[in-house]
Amino acid sequence: MKSIGIFKPAPQDHDFVGVRFGCAPAQVPIVSLDGWEAAAGHGSRAAWVNRAGAPVDRPSATPDHCLTPLPQIPELVA
Repeated sequence: MKSIGIFKPAPQDHDFVGVRFGCAPAQVPIVSLDGWEAAAGHGSRAAWVNRAGAPVDRPSATPDHCLTPLPQIPELVA
């Protein structure tokens, strides 16, 4: 986030959303094309859009959801 001088995957990047909108990390879903970013959700619910079917590369920190088609995203945030 250029406006606050930090960038992903810094935890402060995710914290900024909660501070800005007055919500807890668990209320901020993260949807990413990068498995490492989704795995580093920092308390947020994270979904990895894994279109290539790649294996999870961080077994110690896996995303909450692994999706292949993008149309599944609205189901997760509903």
